[in-house]
Amino acid sequence: MLTPDDRGAIADLLAAYSFGYDMMEWDLYSSIWTEDAVVVGTGGETLAAVMVGLARAWREDLAGKGIQTRHSQTNTLFEEMTSEFASARTLMFVAHQHAGEAAPRLVHSGVYHDQFRKTAGGWKIARREVVIDHPW
Repeated sequence: MLTPDDRGAIADLLAAYSFGYDMMEWDLYSSIWTEDAVVVGTGGETLAAVMVGLARAWREDLAGKGIQTRHSQTNTLFEEMTSEFASARTLMFVAHQHAGEAAPRLVHSGVYHDQFRKTAGGWKIARREVVIDHPW
């Protein structure tokens, strides 16, 4: 079972994902992954180390167009828990706000299916599968 401290550390990983990407804090974003982490999406599997570079390019391109992103993650449901491993599903919403717009608009929603591993450096994301509700 996970301790309250373990759950808090995993919650911090989820927040670091959003803050790291949306605020372009690439050291923070890079710090959440295990060395062998995999991200799975509509384009297939990508090593997280490669994904960090792709994410940075995407986010900086959006920023250059005057678009602010916001990733919101909520309602994390743990499915498997040991002292060294956990898996969970988390609902997510992504909004974009263009320069000059009064309010953000929802771009997509979906579910993150995550596997977390406890490492010498603390809890990290070992696998993230992104399932978009209505892919483009």
